[in-house]
Amino acid sequence: MKILFVCSSSLNDIISLNILCTNFMKQYAKETLTLDLISTKKHSISNIFFSRNILNHSYTFEFSKPFFQTIIQLRKVNHTHIIKIGTNLKSELVYYCLKSDKKVRTPFKLANIFKSDKTYQKENVSLKCAHIFSKIKSFEFVPKLQPEIIFNQDIYAKTHEMVNWFLKSSNKFLLSSYRFCFLYIKSLKETENEQLFHLMDVLIENNTCTIPIIHDSRIAFDNYRKKIPINKENLLVSNFIQNHDNNHLSLFLKHSEFVITNDQSLKIACEQIEKKILFYNFDGTKQITKEEFLLDLQDN
Repeated sequence: MKILFVCSSSLNDIISLNILCTNFMKQYAKETLTLDLISTKKHSISNIFFSRNILNHSYTFEFSKPFFQTIIQLRKVNHTHIIKIGTNLKSELVYYCLKSDKKVRTPFKLANIFKSDKTYQKENVSLKCAHIFSKIKSFEFVPKLQPEIIFNQDIYAKTHEMVNWFLKSSNKFLLSSYRFCFLYIKSLKETENEQLFHLMDVLIENNTCTIPIIHDSRIAFDNYRKKIPINKENLLVSNFIQNHDNNHLSLFLKHSEFVITNDQSLKIACEQIEKKILFYNFDGTKQITKEEFLLDLQDN
């Protein structure tokens, strides 16, 4: 089974891609399943529902000669199915350039091709995936239309071992104690740094052990860390701040007492496992004060 997906980088498309991939991986043996992807925009690797490790090949749409040569080569590949998840214009162009006897697409709506979804829409994602599965005759069981966290079991186990080893050797808590806040911040603008530091101040002042991961953001974190009182330094475990792979995200999500994030995909994952969460947009439209962070933390 060789499948080529075409999708955008919107969260709705990433969740749909996750649902399709996880269901195919359940039905077909790893040795017989090949998953390829053409994305109309580069995907971030930091998403708990998306891992490039499951893909054989991944391509990003570009108006360039090398990309169109890639399309020509892909037309020669005998894909079992070409599945168009995206509804934007670039997805439509790629879909019509590819050849296959079994091309499957989401329902076409002209209004969708010039706009992208801004927020996650669970019902629309479920309907889209159900429609695609209904067009694939070889699919033999009722698919699960909920996203699932994708990670490598062996790498996850090793990551768990290494993190616990560090925490133990540093005289800190073990992950199994569920005694920490997992703070995951993604794509934060420099103008929003002050709000993040206010949030971290509140956590430290309330003696909350915190493991932060900050991805795709310019944060003057070293300067902030120097200002932490000596008797509070151990509350902030910053050694994993750049470890934004699926395995670390999944590990800290599972073993934390609660989560603070501005990432929609992590919010969805928290809701699925009923993990306590504080979600902030940090979109610059409203400045959140330390007092507001404190009230949220006390109510959580």
